[in-house]
Amino acid sequence: MLNSTAIQTALAALKEKGWSLAAIADELQVSWVTAWRWKKGQMPVHVQLVAGAMDELLKKKRIPKMRRYIPGQRVRNQGGCKGNADQTETANQ
Repeated sequence: MLNSTAIQTALAALKEKGWSLAAIADELQVSWVTAWRWKKGQMPVHVQLVAGAMDELLKKKRIPKMRRYIPGQRVRNQGGCKGNADQTETANQ
């Protein structure tokens, strides 16, 4: 039976491989707050699914380096760079 310790162990192993909590959260499609709660010991609703997903992340050879926010702003990056955000703003004017 899996418990919160298994999740915390998987998070620690991912951290050792260079994963940030934000990158883990992005890959699992949860908020970073949810991943932080798991790190602190709160049990996810579907422990086996989360543990299985983390095992898959541990098998990845390459860690994603997606930028979550536009540099210098707290605006969520919508899949583009800052230049794209400027173009969208200009197009809307």
